[in-house]
Amino acid sequence: MLGVFGNNDGERLGLQARLKTFGAEVKVQPAFVELDGKRFVIVHEGDLVDALALSGKFEVVVYGHTHAVDLRQLDNGCLIVNPGEICGWLTGKVTAAVLDTETMQVNFLEL
Repeated sequence: MLGVFGNNDGERLGLQARLKTFGAEVKVQPAFVELDGKRFVIVHEGDLVDALALSGKFEVVVYGHTHAVDLRQLDNGCLIVNPGEICGWLTGKVTAAVLDTETMQVNFLEL
């Protein structure tokens, strides 16, 4: 698992240490990763989402901040995904997104 810090993640060293205990990593945004030949960029705030998606450098742009599920595919084929809210504090819904990198299909899970 790879994620980026959000705007309310104050204890960053503690979060990094805790996540590391089960193989997860959290970084300062943006985070870049390539999986199965697909280029991903992960950000928290949505200000740059459209510009990143339109840049042609990424197949997938993942963002958060709004706590709202979002799935869009631009004309250039880039997917924009917001998995929603994994903690459920604001919306009362605990959601996650699963992307099949072969088919590029996204399924949203309510946990």
